[in-house]
Amino acid sequence: WLHPDLTGCGDNTESDSDDSSPAGENQVAGERKSRDRWQRKMVVPGCLCMASLRAFGVSAIEVVIAMLLEEVYAWDQRIIGLTIGAVFLCCIPLKILHSLLAHALSVVGWIRLLTGVALMGSCLLCKSLQMVLRVDGAEQLIVAAIVVFPTLYLSDALGSGIMHQHVLAEGSLFDGNHAQLWYNLMQGMGRFLGPWIARSTVQVHGQDAFAAQQLAVALAFLCIFETCARPYLRIKDETKQCDAGLRQVSL
Repeated sequence: WLHPDLTGCGDNTESDSDDSSPAGENQVAGERKSRDRWQRKMVVPGCLCMASLRAFGVSAIEVVIAMLLEEVYAWDQRIIGLTIGAVFLCCIPLKILHSLLAHALSVVGWIRLLTGVALMGSCLLCKSLQMVLRVDGAEQLIVAAIVVFPTLYLSDALGSGIMHQHVLAEGSLFDGNHAQLWYNLMQGMGRFLGPWIARSTVQVHGQDAFAAQQLAVALAFLCIFETCARPYLRIKDETKQCDAGLRQVSL
């Protein structure tokens, strides 16, 4: 139950076509299959880029918050470790909430909503907001992490499920096995670059620049989903389902 429920997506894995049909039908089926393969080749790389951005953003905020709590707010390292661990555990209540309200939105709707919340959470990283919100800087950082961590993780998990729903036939560079390999590599690259670039940004340009960086990461995550993945999903009436879900939530 810890994993997102994608039963509504159906199994859209590419399969081999039947060659016993008449020539005319085979030609139409061939054109349809060619178009389908092209669409899948857009969805899978798009979801891989989303995974890399998620790993980059999460690892960056993890390292920067630990650094700021220790160097700026003089927190003990053990307390910092426990705090970051508790922040990670916030993924559990969000998953429970998603399980209870899963039918209120489509998969696309959930990714949009979660990424939008992550964008708002990234704004809390701005140091200049301390005077406006009148809160302690350390508390503001922790609240930002509580918002950004689970929302980015769950939205990427949903994107990963979509990716595996759209893998190509066995033998392709984007079949099930290769897609998981690229997914692990893209995640590793994001986790490698995230902490290094984030620390450099904070040390050279300050905390507000890091907040802008996190906003850019979350925005890029959403833009890649909207341009490279969502238009090519093999899920019928996905946009209508999303709009209906949004109306249901608003009521």
